[in-house]
Amino acid sequence: GSGSDTCASCPPGTAATSEKDDCEACQAGQYGKVVGELSEGMLQCTPCPLGLIAGYASASCTSCPSGTAATKEQDRCEACPAGQFGMNINDGDSGEERLQCTECESGKYSTGAADECSVCGDGLEARDDSTGCDPCAAGKAGTGGSCTLCDEDEFTDDTGASACVACPPGSVTTVARKMCTECAAGQ
Repeated sequence: GSGSDTCASCPPGTAATSEKDDCEACQAGQYGKVVGELSEGMLQCTPCPLGLIAGYASASCTSCPSGTAATKEQDRCEACPAGQFGMNINDGDSGEERLQCTECESGKYSTGAADECSVCGDGLEARDDSTGCDPCAAGKAGTGGSCTLCDEDEFTDDTGASACVACPPGSVTTVARKMCTECAAGQ
């Protein structure tokens, strides 16, 4: 017959079928990687390294932009949810940098798709889930993302205070530090 005894290479983003008689596209999250000696190697669909993505029939994997990270399927990038940010981490095996959504540290927040977490403004504190800021309660004041109870001789009577106010001479604060009361005569 007129059959051929030479092998043809599969194009990038594809790999030989198990019968080695055709090429098939690599699935999303995989890429066509040469396996074996380069002169005789063949393309094989290989999962992307953790944190990198590849679309359908991709010849290589790519990293995600800031504020996003690879999905579990490694087929696309998704914005990091509120309370998290896209952090570059080093893959110990390959040494490659990749983005991973990471929880904001205590006292900081993000509203989503962030490449870093932010500190709340004066008079505000970060929510426990790090998704935003809330005003300091009356009797508390704060800077740098946290609120603390006013000292014994200080108070705030409103929410969102960045500093406590000293009680006037002859008065003390209540336990809740929301107001001052005059000392009784002789005290």
